[in-house]
Amino acid sequence: MKWHTPASRTLALCLAAASILPTFANPSDWPHYLGPDKNSISPDPTPLADSWPADGPPEIWSIEVEPGHGGPAVVDGKVYFMDRVDSEKDVLRVLDFETGKVLQEAAVESPGRVNFPGSRGVPTVTDTHVFATGPMGIVAAWKRSDLSLLWTVDVVKEFGADPLHFGYAVHPQIHEDLVIIATNAKDASVVALEINTGKLVWKAGGLFGSLSSPLIREFQGRDQILYISNKTPEKPSGNDTPSVAGLDPKTGKVLWRYQDFPFNLPIPAPVVVDDQTLFLTAGYEAGSQLVKFNGDQKPTSRRTSKWGAHICPPIVHDGHIYFLTHENSTLKNKKVWPELGLHCITTSGEKRWNSGAEPMFGRGSMILADGKLIIRDSYFGKLYLVKPDPEGYHQLAEANPFNHRRRDLKRWAPLVISKGRLLIRDEREMKCLDLRGK
Repeated sequence: MKWHTPASRTLALCLAAASILPTFANPSDWPHYLGPDKNSISPDPTPLADSWPADGPPEIWSIEVEPGHGGPAVVDGKVYFMDRVDSEKDVLRVLDFETGKVLQEAAVESPGRVNFPGSRGVPTVTDTHVFATGPMGIVAAWKRSDLSLLWTVDVVKEFGADPLHFGYAVHPQIHEDLVIIATNAKDASVVALEINTGKLVWKAGGLFGSLSSPLIREFQGRDQILYISNKTPEKPSGNDTPSVAGLDPKTGKVLWRYQDFPFNLPIPAPVVVDDQTLFLTAGYEAGSQLVKFNGDQKPTSRRTSKWGAHICPPIVHDGHIYFLTHENSTLKNKKVWPELGLHCITTSGEKRWNSGAEPMFGRGSMILADGKLIIRDSYFGKLYLVKPDPEGYHQLAEANPFNHRRRDLKRWAPLVISKGRLLIRDEREMKCLDLRGK
């Protein structure tokens, strides 16, 4: 394959926000979606076991949860996650990380139904606040100490957003004194809200809707909001022009747009490979590609695979990119299964290997800790421990923590690890498993 070229916030506010911002001083914390560095990699030095007992990793605790797919955050020994109750309320629950005991709860009225009912997002936890979204488009902020509600914003009512058939699955991003979210609204695709009041600070329109959540990462030497859109999810039109865009988180100014990618309902956010390179991937046969940005010149791209990650974000590790490729379009087409599974490519785009039809990871979840990939498949909810080896698929251990025997396809919640203990959930249970080595 060859590369080709396609046709102030005030000081006072900044000081006020300083006490609100996440500090990430504890490497074992997982304070928001994709972990402390927003790359699905845990910096926690806790060593993990290289193998598991025949009956799987020891279970520390288990609790019942409402149906849904929302993942947890872990900060200072507490677990924060969103539940969805009776299609009427979004409920923030806080657990003791050691025991699973419920410590606090807070509910927000949010009536309505979506396809695949239940929670979606991962809370964002700072030193003083908790921010979260629900599937009907309610964004909420609570005082962390007592879960008193500070404000809510309904993106459908406030910004004229189209309700999403699959539900609103946005993970709030924090930048200085701003909470940044996507709305699915035409004239306010991405918005910034004042962190203490929820009042609108800026909005960026014309970027089109998305099933992907924006992500703030350092790219091109500065913090940027990385946002990938599609042909307005609920109302596709040939006139729509989807794109990947980089935005200034302080002002909402669009810094650049890239449009040479098949935007077929992308869910994973753009992945930062290095300061000038992004990895784009999506399901529905959109495939995957690397895009290099070269100053003022047009970006250059390289298609790396005709298959892409449907839900789970890829992981960049030691000069290689690892990503899961089973997707909706391949569920019944067994002829292509040998081409799928876990893929490994170099960060310059050369394919190293793919694991094939077995294990059938589906649209599962994946994180990296202690130099090991932890993967949960979306079919039976099985858990795999895999060495990220450029030479080939190297499985270390396998378990079925929920003892599922029937293929379900909908086990999509992201994994979280803290202090060597894994939080994993299905539609009815959340478990804490001990992955620590001796």
